Amino acid sequence: AYTDAPISNTKRTYPVILFSHGLLGLPSDMYVAILENLASHGYVVVGIDHPYFNILTIYPNGTIISSQTFSDQFNKASSEEQKELQNKAIDVYKMDMKFVIDQLTELNDNQTSIFYHKLDLARIGVMGHSAGGTAAIEFCRVDTRCKAAANLDGWYDQAIGHEPLTTPLLLMFGQTEKLTKEPTPEYLKRKNLTREQYYKREHAIEEHKKSLCAKSTACSMVTVPGASHEDFSDKALIKWPLRSFNAADGYTLLTTINENVLNFFDTYLK
Repeated sequence: AYTDAPISNTKRTYPVILFSHGLLGLPSDMYVAILENLASHGYVVVGIDHPYFNILTIYPNGTIISSQTFSDQFNKASSEEQKELQNKAIDVYKMDMKFVIDQLTELNDNQTSIFYHKLDLARIGVMGHSAGGTAAIEFCRVDTRCKAAANLDGWYDQAIGHEPLTTPLLLMFGQTEKLTKEPTPEYLKRKNLTREQYYKREHAIEEHKKSLCAKSTACSMVTVPGASHEDFSDKALIKWPLRSFNAADGYTLLTTINENVLNFFDTYLK
């Protein structure tokens, strides 16, 4: 990786992909194994850091913003209150995405910018992990500048509409065993659920995912064998003992993720 690298002159313009991180997790620079891969294949990739919603956001002047205040509020909230906080965060993510595209439009018209007339803003994709993936789906419902959306293991069912998405959509999920594995008593207590409510919820979520793709031939759903939620980031490359000894090989996981993401955006943005 290089700071202030010049833009290749191979093409006159390049399609743009926005990326948003998860909620109360890692900032965008912990997803470079995915984002740099896209950049190396001819995309201008814009990683968005959402201040107060990731562990650490550092501004150019050195100001540091953490998620501690929001995290404390979230952890003290009931399950229903947490859903409401998640909904508010998704709304902020969507506003940030709009703001970033507006800024890119200005940069593309600014003769002093290295991006001057280099951004193909008629071909914009939006991608995110976890909450960022939920926000990508919902942003592309309301902003026609988004031409394709990719969701990396994100599903806040209360924040995602049930109407099928007309924008091309890639849904990628880790291989979970939620529908067959018995939920722990601790999990049920934390979520204030009975076993019956848990299985009913999980079934509803699976049907919800299918309904989102019900009327679109440009919608695909991919399960990555062996992938955990955090494996859709550079965390997949962490070695034991910081990562489970039995975890799937990180390079294999990221290769699968990158191949699917690249093929999707190549299909709908190129």
